[in-house]
Amino acid sequence: PAQQGSAMRNYLLLKFACRVMGRLPVSIGYPFAAVVAEIAFVFSRRSKRAVIDNLRRALEVDDKRALNRVARGVFRSLAWNYFDLLRIPRLSRAKLEPGFTIHGWRHFEEAVASGRGIILATAHLGSFDLAAQLWAVRGYRMTVLVEPLAHHPQFRLMTQIRESRGLSFIPVGPGSLKRVVRELRSGGVVVLACDRDLGG
Repeated sequence: PAQQGSAMRNYLLLKFACRVMGRLPVSIGYPFAAVVAEIAFVFSRRSKRAVIDNLRRALEVDDKRALNRVARGVFRSLAWNYFDLLRIPRLSRAKLEPGFTIHGWRHFEEAVASGRGIILATAHLGSFDLAAQLWAVRGYRMTVLVEPLAHHPQFRLMTQIRESRGLSFIPVGPGSLKRVVRELRSGGVVVLACDRDLGG
């Protein structure tokens, strides 16, 4: 029951944030998101502990002050990513593209021209939700495999936001492989985030 209550609270917060945060200019939204991240860092003890434990293993560092500093940055980066997610439905190509420096786009276009389907391998680095939208605003069909959330209303809302520019998101699970193969055979693009093991 406590977990369900927490999931419902997160869903309602996300719904509220969609209506309010998504309309803010970046000059206000990013600083506000940084403040939210700082509050979360102080009060979300379980999440903070999990992040610091992961960083300790990844960085092989035991300095508590250094780990806290990096963990704070992780929280801030995550908050900025959530703000970027909320902006997606209102972003045009003209607003989105200037925020990115794109290298080697011609390689992607050549792969598309081959008609054989493409698998893009990536990781959760930078503003990955916004980066994925570059393909949508340039008119490409793309299917992204994502982690299914246990709280279905929250998952549906996040998927709705992410798909608002024309991308397609499918949860990893039974049946997702068939859809991936179908997309590739029809010359589509499938995106895999390779830095997390979602399905064992």
